[in-house]
Amino acid sequence: MRKDEECTDTVAVFLRVDPEDYAHFRVTLGPQVQILAKATTSILCKSLEGVPAEEIMEIHADFVPKDRRRPVRPHPLANGLIHPHADEDHV
Repeated sequence: MRKDEECTDTVAVFLRVDPEDYAHFRVTLGPQVQILAKATTSILCKSLEGVPAEEIMEIHADFVPKDRRRPVRPHPLANGLIHPHADEDHV
C-alpha cells in the first residue's frame, strides 16, 4: 500500500486466488477517483486477470516508473494516426 500526499484518489484492489492458483481481481474506487487512476487500475487488473499468482509475484514493484520527469514517447493514438473509435471498415 502506498499513500501519495498529493493524491486524493482512493483505490482498493482485492485479490482472490482460485484453487488452480489463478488470480482474480475486484476493485473499489472512491468518490474522487480521477480518470487516469480508473484507467490504470482497469488496465492492470484486466491484464493480470487469470494469470497464475506465482507469475504476478515475480513482477517487479518498479515496473511502472515513478519518475514523472522522464520523457514519454508519444503513442500513435496521440498523433491522430489511429482513432480509438474508428470503424474497421473505415480504417
